[in-house]
Amino acid sequence: MTERTTEHGERRLAPTGDYAPGDSGFVDRTQDTAVTTGSDRHGAIVEAISNALMEDPALDASAIKIAVENGIVILTGMVTDAAERSRAEDCASRTTGVTQVQNRLQTRISGEGSVMTQA
Repeated sequence: MTERTTEHGERRLAPTGDYAPGDSGFVDRTQDTAVTTGSDRHGAIVEAISNALMEDPALDASAIKIAVENGIVILTGMVTDAAERSRAEDCASRTTGVTQVQNRLQTRISGEGSVMTQA
């Protein structure tokens, strides 16, 4: 996710890559993969989750990617610890239109940049 400023001066998180509401998807330039959102409704869900993650002061959402398909949200990327992983899932699950959350976030381990996956 990248931070952006709206035309009204508000700070918001936007999914990493090329995305605009109404697009059929966005391309994540960091991973060279396409993430399909499918419709305006999916784009609205992605934006709502992005905003919720950004508004949570106890969560660094800068490395979280969001994909939505048929109301199922897939969270990928990195978070600092298990508490952030859980908070991100909670933010997504409380969003209108979300039927299921697949939390694939990985937790950083201090040190050489290694990661630990928590299921």
